[in-house]
Amino acid sequence: MTAVCQEGLISNFGCSISDLDRFYNGIKSFYLVPLFNYKMKKPLLIILLSCYCALAGYAQSHKVFYGSRGPTTDSSKAQLYMISNQVSDTVWEGKQYGMDNILLSAGTYKDKDLTVPNGHFIYYGFVFSSSLPPGTKIKEIAPGVVQYIKTTGDFNNGMKNGQWIEYAGDGSKITLNTYKNDYQNGLYESYNSESQTVLFRGNYINDKREGEWFMLGASGNIITTYIYKDGKVIKTVEGKPIYKGPSPTKDFKVYISNNLNRISRPDTYANLTVICAINTEGKLITPVITGSGLTAKLNDKLIEIISKAPAWNPLYDPATKQNLEGLATFTITIAKWSVDVKY
Repeated sequence: MTAVCQEGLISNFGCSISDLDRFYNGIKSFYLVPLFNYKMKKPLLIILLSCYCALAGYAQSHKVFYGSRGPTTDSSKAQLYMISNQVSDTVWEGKQYGMDNILLSAGTYKDKDLTVPNGHFIYYGFVFSSSLPPGTKIKEIAPGVVQYIKTTGDFNNGMKNGQWIEYAGDGSKITLNTYKNDYQNGLYESYNSESQTVLFRGNYINDKREGEWFMLGASGNIITTYIYKDGKVIKTVEGKPIYKGPSPTKDFKVYISNNLNRISRPDTYANLTVICAINTEGKLITPVITGSGLTAKLNDKLIEIISKAPAWNPLYDPATKQNLEGLATFTITIAKWSVDVKY
């Protein structure tokens, strides 16, 4: 504040004499009235008015449209628009919207032209509500469409720094990346969408994977260790299996062989591989059958036979003492009247 006289302040902040009088008249019955007379309060009110005018200047919003080639004054050619507000002398808040007025991103910048991001940023994504798990808390922005926080992170002088996290539509984490001056430096993690346990973990140095990277199981056990140097795998170490199974019961092979013998013919030849999901009760589901000699009729019959087959011993985790979902694989060889099942 460089001026001390009433006229100087008014000139600096763009207010008129009548503005000052209206401002004073609006608050002259306030609690200061018993303490000071009008003349004594006038300088104080001038100071208050100057602060008011300054804050009002910060609160003004600016809207700029952007087309494929940058800023444009023609909103009909715009693909999005930005609304900015000055928060302080060196901070501008910017929000990016689509032309349908849906918020796309929000963050703070160092300049009024919003070219140097500096501070925390949030980026938004969109999914169909029908694709989200039952019970997910949602707020539709259009019929069947949900907006969600897709990515969060911080900029420093226009460069990514610190942890950046990517999210799925249901709010679960997908990945965590660590940055320093726009380069990946530090911890990286990817997550199981349901349990949110870490699936893959390692470290970057200047955008390149370095050192030990771990592929992890549901209970945090190391399945595989990859040793990286300068972004390339130089060694792979398999972890010790901690799960038991899955494995077929004794009567499974007999059941498959007997049922295939009933439908096989002297000219039937097939060499098949069967991959099935296996649930926590050991039931084989969603079989996928491939191989030579497979016909549509044989495929349909095999699916029917497998759906009624005796359950396997399911995948078991001794650490948690729980059955897990897994995969079961076996082969079937049919030659005339002979059927051979191998695991």
